[in-house]
Amino acid sequence: METTEAPPEPPPVPLGAEEVKARLKQLPGWQLRPAGKAIWRRCTSSTPMHAVLVAAIFAITGEMRHHSVDIRLHNNRLYLLLTTPGAGGVTEEDLDLAWVVNLLI
Repeated sequence: METTEAPPEPPPVPLGAEEVKARLKQLPGWQLRPAGKAIWRRCTSSTPMHAVLVAAIFAITGEMRHHSVDIRLHNNRLYLLLTTPGAGGVTEEDLDLAWVVNLLI
């Protein structure tokens, strides 16, 4: 029996800066970087271990979804940056991952 491959997925589409800004109003703590190509957030976790857990989930989920994640961790403080390189900016999926992070914090 011959198998057929699934067609490739279309490339992700970046959202416009105004749309991202409007959507970020629903995601407390997240901001659009000045260049408009990424979103970021600073946050403080209840303990250093919780901060590590949030960072690990953010990194694993980002990798699985082909996002570019930048994580800076100091004790219980986190700096998180998120973008989709294949789209050249912020996508719907980036905003979904930001929503997940907000649930964890």
